[in-house]
Amino acid sequence: MTSAAIQGGSKQESDMKAVRPFRITFPEAELTELRKSTVSTRPNADTRSYLQDFDRLQKTATSGQDLFDQMAELYAHRVANQSWLMFGFPGA
Repeated sequence: MTSAAIQGGSKQESDMKAVRPFRITFPEAELTELRKSTVSTRPNADTRSYLQDFDRLQKTATSGQDLFDQMAELYAHRVANQSWLMFGFPGA
């Protein structure tokens, strides 16, 4: 088990405002699982590349549709062909 102690407040503060020390204990297995889940939520290399390309292309795109089209060209495997959800039905 891992413990953490938090202390605060000063003797000059009244008891109503003082932060009293306390101790909390977490099972080590739960902390290990939390650490694993935190690591697994970090962006992988493919996602980082996608975000970098998005950032680069948005600076030169002339519209949202243009940005979408450029990203769809680079990342065809990520496009669900549902641009109408963002930009309306074609010809509407």
